[in-house]
Amino acid sequence: TAAYKGQPARSALLSIKRVLRLKRAHEAEHGGALAIRQAGELALLMRYDLVFTSSVVRWEQLPRAQLWVEAKCCDAQHNPARRIVRAVHEAWRKVAATCPAGVKSVLDYCQVSYFQAQGMRSSLEPPHPEADYNYFFGDWLLAAPMVTIDTFAQMSPGYMNYVAALREISIKMRWLHFLFALHIHDALRLTYGVQAAFDGIDLVRMQRGKSPSCEPNVSVAHLMPTHRRLMYRGMMSVCGAMRGTVICHGKHQQQIGGSAVCATSR
Repeated sequence: TAAYKGQPARSALLSIKRVLRLKRAHEAEHGGALAIRQAGELALLMRYDLVFTSSVVRWEQLPRAQLWVEAKCCDAQHNPARRIVRAVHEAWRKVAATCPAGVKSVLDYCQVSYFQAQGMRSSLEPPHPEADYNYFFGDWLLAAPMVTIDTFAQMSPGYMNYVAALREISIKMRWLHFLFALHIHDALRLTYGVQAAFDGIDLVRMQRGKSPSCEPNVSVAHLMPTHRRLMYRGMMSVCGAMRGTVICHGKHQQQIGGSAVCATSR
């Protein structure tokens, strides 16, 4: 919105507030019975410019008393001080025969520090370790009971309080990912209700010219540190079984002997 030009997260929260206000107006026009009936129904809070690249979730089969999010992993960080380097190198050795040239990565839990580095903010003070592993949420699509989704309207008027709370755990980037995490963990206390329900979601604009990738059925999950003392139980499900999967990125793929092989070139 023009009111918050240059502040995309704050602008998005204002848009969410306005949409939920329209929903409440619609409910008022149809009497209180509609609001009561819909309060426990599953509702989607999502961007309008999404493309679904995998099978669509059967929404009617999802339990209602959960907060469903996108299954999301990130590339493992190459930090020499962490055991993860051993996992990365072991993965690369295993896929050397099938992906000899291209870029390879290992999927891991998403960390706030990863996005600080991606956003060229590596000079920022690192977040608290617990916050680093738990305060990133995919912000493209959430599914939850209507009564839960309604609470997101409170984030816009309380925006500066959310920013101040993030600063207390050394998260200074004002991204919707981190603001949503704060709302879910601290305002709603719904951490244990978080479950990953869908993957294969992307922005329409990011699909253009995107290089293909393939998975050569190699995992190094057994080499990854568990982080059980740091991670909230609900957040461990967001990356879930995909953690440790080796991905080969390249310009084209081949099928050899029924197996996916990345024939990559720079």
